[in-house]
Amino acid sequence: MRIFKIVFEVVLVFILLWAINLTLVLRERLKPSGPRDSVGYTPELTTVEYTTTLQEKISQPPKITLTYSTGEKIVYDIKYGDFHIGKSEFNSNGRYELNGKGLNLLTFETKLVNFWDKEKVYCNPETMLPVKVERDIINLFARERIVEEYDQANFIVQITKQKGKRQEKISIKNTAPINNPILLPHSIRNLVNFSVGEVFNVNLPNRF
Repeated sequence: MRIFKIVFEVVLVFILLWAINLTLVLRERLKPSGPRDSVGYTPELTTVEYTTTLQEKISQPPKITLTYSTGEKIVYDIKYGDFHIGKSEFNSNGRYELNGKGLNLLTFETKLVNFWDKEKVYCNPETMLPVKVERDIINLFARERIVEEYDQANFIVQITKQKGKRQEKISIKNTAPINNPILLPHSIRNLVNFSVGEVFNVNLPNRF
């Protein structure tokens, strides 16, 4: 019986080491290249090209009538090689009043081994631009909360990161509205004449 107990404990140790290694690998893959500031963000925005036939630049975002309804849910399986290690889930939660403004609330939650990440994205229902993002992250080593507050009129995002008792802030300013990657797939559903060949720019703050 003692031998079985020793073998069982050894197996548990190997499982724990594998989970720690997997967490470190995932965190390393999520890191952006280039210099990072004290908050853990690159203090600039990345411009991404998307295919569409929009006549306007993204600096004049079109008004969008959403085609998805409250309660829509999309579930993504996450694999590491051939192993299923978790899932991500998108939810449309409908209208939400924030500081007297009627906004849309969307959530994106990811669960992995020793890792949990949930984002609440409050956005303008007409432009699908983010107004506020609240992100909570829990991993094997720490817990942190990140809040992004957008001033789309002046193209500014204020980012506050709370990790334990330590709080850090950063401000990013751009020359055009700032987008959110979670919102993009859902904001293009009603773009008319969507086809391959046309390009519009999307501004995303580098983060992770």
